[in-house]
Amino acid sequence: MKTSLFTTGLRALDLRGAIQATAAAGYDSVELGCFEPHLTLDVAEGRTAEVVGWLNEAGLPVSALSLVVSYTEPDEAVWRANVEETCRFIRLCGRLGTRIVKSMPGPPASAAAGEEHWERFRRAMDAVLPVARTEGVRLAIETHLNHLSDTIRTSLRCMECGEPDVLGVTLDFCNIHTCGESALDAIDALGERIFFTHVKDSLFSTASGEYVPVGEGRMDYVPIIRRLRAMGYDGYLSVECLYGPQDGEVAPAAGAEHDLGVLRGLLDGGAGAA
Repeated sequence: MKTSLFTTGLRALDLRGAIQATAAAGYDSVELGCFEPHLTLDVAEGRTAEVVGWLNEAGLPVSALSLVVSYTEPDEAVWRANVEETCRFIRLCGRLGTRIVKSMPGPPASAAAGEEHWERFRRAMDAVLPVARTEGVRLAIETHLNHLSDTIRTSLRCMECGEPDVLGVTLDFCNIHTCGESALDAIDALGERIFFTHVKDSLFSTASGEYVPVGEGRMDYVPIIRRLRAMGYDGYLSVECLYGPQDGEVAPAAGAEHDLGVLRGLLDGGAGAA
């Protein structure tokens, strides 16, 4: 398995600074957030060669493009804009050197979702997935709080909207636990539909989690890494530093370096064969 850093924890830096900080921390790759101040669509399309140059300069491949869109928007114009943005980013993947686009499905939480929300998501997949297949890209829907995919069961329902070679999951282990389920159960249930993962830690003291450095919360990653190895997962473990503000704004690289050190300790022996 390879390490990655999601640039959402480096919002105090511009895109080039976030890429440089990721490389300096020692990560194998970078998950580019497709939002301000990082890889907006204007930057991705208008300055592609410049961004590729920054990545080459840092010696970093891109693990995934991480979108902030919703496929359940009731406003048809907004829905179409989100679908079009997804397709445009998918078409940029080859130039940016990645084959994974990560997205959330859209709110509301699954318990509050009606058939109209599921129908909008299905329509979005009908539009997006043929583009992904043509471009050789895989779409990885994140298990995310207060979205359609906030449970194992509803993540599997999302998967019913596409073929397993093109539509899969970004399994956020901490999000699954925040919603009261087990990451190990999620790994078993989602299996080969796991295209990408997110790693973070929490004290779980609030409904949305209280995020802390990896290893300082209540997540136990030893059995998780063992289970991933047992199923043959060889993709990315992408660290999502959401704690701060000291680490996220004043000294954004410090948290990233700490979390990588803990994760590497797990990969190098702390989570050996069961």
